[in-house]
Amino acid sequence: MLAALFARCDLARSGSVPAEDFHRALVGAPRSDGRASGRVTNTIGRLREGLEREAGGYDALRAADARWYAAHKEGGYPTGTLPAKLFINGLLSLATLCRVTLSDADLNALVDAFEPPATTPRGPGRGTEQGPLFSFDEFTLAVRGPPMGPERVRLVRSAYAALKEDANKKQVKPEHLAARYDASRHIGVHEGVLTEEDVALAFLAPWRDDPAHLDDEVTLREFADRYEWISPLFETDEYFEDMMVAAWRLK
Repeated sequence: MLAALFARCDLARSGSVPAEDFHRALVGAPRSDGRASGRVTNTIGRLREGLEREAGGYDALRAADARWYAAHKEGGYPTGTLPAKLFINGLLSLATLCRVTLSDADLNALVDAFEPPATTPRGPGRGTEQGPLFSFDEFTLAVRGPPMGPERVRLVRSAYAALKEDANKKQVKPEHLAARYDASRHIGVHEGVLTEEDVALAFLAPWRDDPAHLDDEVTLREFADRYEWISPLFETDEYFEDMMVAAWRLK
C-alpha cells in the first residue's frame, strides 16, 4: 500500500519525490510559488493507478484521447484543446472505467492546471461562449508519463528491425506483427488474468479496429508510438527488456 501511495505521487517515475511535494499531494494542497497543485498530482496518480489496475492499461486513455481529438477537430478548437465541459464529460467516463471518483474540487483543479497558455490563439468566441478551454493533449501526456528512455527506444527499434527482416526488407504489415508476436510470454497470461488471444488482440488493436488498414504499412513511428503507451506499465528498464525480448523473440 505504501509503494502504491508513493507511485501516485511520483509522476515522473524517477523513484524519488521531494518531501514537500509528497506532503502536498497527500493533503491536496493548492498551488503556490509556481509549484504543482497537490490535488492535481493526487488526481493524476489515482487515474494512473486505476488505468493499470482496473482498466486494462493505457489503451483506455488512448481511446479517450482519440475521442477528445475527434471533438477538437470537429469543433475547430485551437490545437490540442477543448472547452472544459466537453473534456470533463469524457474524463468522467474514463474515471468510471478506472473506478476512480472525481469530486468537483478535483475537476476544478484540473481545469485550472491545464488551461492553455494565454498566447494560445483562439477563434471568435472560443473559450468564452463555451467556457474555458482545456489542454487535453497536455493532460494525456501528464497521465501517460515520461517518454521512453534511450534503452527502451533501442529495444523497440530492434523489434522493428526483426519485423523488417520477416518482411524481406519490404513494408512491415500487421500480418508480420501477428506472426512474430508471442503473446504467451505476456505477464498477464502468466498470471492467468488474460488469455493469449486477449493479449494479441489488445496489441494489434490500432490496426485491427479498422479493417480498411489491415494491408497498410506499419511504420517505425507507429510501432514506437504503440510502445509509448505500453512502456509506462513497466517500472524498470530490465522488466521492459525482458518483455520485449520474449514478446518479439529477440536474440
